[in-house]
Amino acid sequence: MPIIGYVDDEGAQIPFADVRAGRGKFAAPLPVLLSMIAGDDDPHDYAALTVSRIAGGLVRQAELQRRHPVFVDWRGSYFAWLGRAVHAVTEQEGRALFGQHYHCEVNLTWRHPAGVKVGGRPDSVIYDPGWLRLDDYKVTGSYTSKAIAQRGLGNEKPDWLRQLNCYRWLCENADDSPWRGAKLTASTRLRVIAVYRDWRKGDSCPPVEVFPLPLATDEAVRGWIDAAVTDYLATRDAPDSALPPCPVDALWFNARKGTAQRCEHYCAVAQLCEQWKKARQMAADSPGGQITMDILKAAAEEVGRPASEKRG
Repeated sequence: MPIIGYVDDEGAQIPFADVRAGRGKFAAPLPVLLSMIAGDDDPHDYAALTVSRIAGGLVRQAELQRRHPVFVDWRGSYFAWLGRAVHAVTEQEGRALFGQHYHCEVNLTWRHPAGVKVGGRPDSVIYDPGWLRLDDYKVTGSYTSKAIAQRGLGNEKPDWLRQLNCYRWLCENADDSPWRGAKLTASTRLRVIAVYRDWRKGDSCPPVEVFPLPLATDEAVRGWIDAAVTDYLATRDAPDSALPPCPVDALWFNARKGTAQRCEHYCAVAQLCEQWKKARQMAADSPGGQITMDILKAAAEEVGRPASEKRG
């Protein structure tokens, strides 16, 4: 289930329809507020299993949000709003530059043999017969550039590799793809366009950085999709407590602040999540009273254990 409304500045829960009608106490002017939350009001119901879920591995978060209606702090939409603003500007210029060869956010869907509809919506596709380029825009912090330089793209952002390669695979194989059956692998170009929201003059990185991504084999992509479908089917009827844990590396742990940034600030269902509840309780019971990476790993291991082991 999508987000159904927002908690305003006085703590009241305001449904989407009421927000649009101007009800609620929000610091942002209504036109700005409505543009910020527009993405959250999109149910993304064109497919049961999306590339974003396949790439990120956040099965628990996705399932909890599908099952439970939630009201969230509207400020949590800020960075997604910046991303949409960047994309809207680049879309305008892309259409002017590439004309009919430019395609934006085309829904691509493919029905897995297990009956699950898999879908993706690439930011930008430029196609000329025999040549394809897929671009995805990421509005992020400049720390990303430093982290990739230190750890390597594959180690720091494996989700980027999975996401763009899944989009490429869908371009070739999706049931409704305009490019279905085209042999694009050898000529495909996959790129992430990182836009640094906190860039300043003097930083070692440019304000916009292009990261070419390596092509994965069809076999590798199908492996990711098949594994995600298996997880999806296994969790559809599982109780909330039995959902697989979110990967610790995807929780954006900040050692200086002692928190998992994604859980603390960017997860609409954090308060419903047993994994986050356990992590906070373990931190409260620890000598330092603060979340650590070891605590996050222990909480993930705890919720990932079979129920019989938890009882024992």
